[in-house]
Amino acid sequence: MRNFGYNTYANWDQAWNKAEEDAAYQEMIEEEQGEKTYDLYSSLPEEVESVLSPKMIEIFGSLLEKNSDAVEHLNNFLYDLSLLEIKRREAA
Repeated sequence: MRNFGYNTYANWDQAWNKAEEDAAYQEMIEEEQGEKTYDLYSSLPEEVESVLSPKMIEIFGSLLEKNSDAVEHLNNFLYDLSLLEIKRREAA
């Protein structure tokens, strides 16, 4: 038996619009988190010696001085930590 009151295309359009709204909202949230993360990350000291403990400098100091990839990994790690902190603050 046919259900003439059911419009498949209208329901599909409604679901599509809902998905677009959800995606736009998620993008807005991620953009705000990105801005807050950048602000927190930018407030960190720039010198490696100010970020790491003396023991860490003793162990990794020569690597960080000679290898720019190591410094990039450290900066990425600090950015990721900043993002986790922002998410933790928003969840609290």
